[in-house]
Amino acid sequence: VNLLSSNGRFVIQGTLYDTWAKKPLTSMSEITKNASIIPMKELNLNIADLRPAVWGDGPKKVMIFTAPGCEACAAPLSALADLDPKQFTVSVLSLGALGPASQQRNIELYCASDRYRADRAIISGDSSQNCDMQALARREVTAQILGVSMIPFIVRDDGSYVLGSPKQGLKNFIENK
Repeated sequence: VNLLSSNGRFVIQGTLYDTWAKKPLTSMSEITKNASIIPMKELNLNIADLRPAVWGDGPKKVMIFTAPGCEACAAPLSALADLDPKQFTVSVLSLGALGPASQQRNIELYCASDRYRADRAIISGDSSQNCDMQALARREVTAQILGVSMIPFIVRDDGSYVLGSPKQGLKNFIENK
């Protein structure tokens, strides 16, 4: 791998190592492939530590980052009803990504004593802060590390991801169609 300075004066030569996939990348095709996926299995991320709202209990895992008040998130979240809950487990992680009102609502939902109702409120998009905020902080850090720069941000089991609502629809994206 060669890295050339913008004016062409300096070249750094060496090996590109993917610390997430834990392997050297030796060809452009490997670099291109690894740059376009998030290797979830290799990251050993325990999603339960982030206290997601969970839909379904199937073997295929999907992660959706959303936020209270996110209009673009409504379509993929409502499309969960089209998925077979015995085939998919969808972890929905709400962030306060849309400003102060979104942050406040996110904390209210996160701290709700009735987890089932709070989780359903997150998934449906319905928009006491005395709770342990550790998982919420982990959720925010995880989003930063994974490069969540836009919501919804959806990660499929194989590591493929999409920023925004998938053009082919949630079901087709998740089923790789």
